[in-house]
Amino acid sequence: MLILLPPSEKKLQTDKPTPAINVYIGVLYQALDWATLSPAAKKRGEAAIAIISAKYGAIRPSHKIESYKAKIDNKAMREPIAALLDSIK
Repeated sequence: MLILLPPSEKKLQTDKPTPAINVYIGVLYQALDWATLSPAAKKRGEAAIAIISAKYGAIRPSHKIESYKAKIDNKAMREPIAALLDSIK
């Protein structure tokens, strides 16, 4: 299974690369409350969740990013998302 999470307009301002799951702080990310998940749940989430980032493409929760301001270009996202979906067995 693959869960695609959209990016969040709300982002934590970072001064160094930080796991993506901690940078995005919108409603979906608050509801997920990653910090409270068990290690086993985080491991499953790391394998099952892809975050769609306007700047970084399709990334996993632990992928380290810096905060940014950008809007998603749907055409530019097609190829990385298709590649990610193609990789799922």
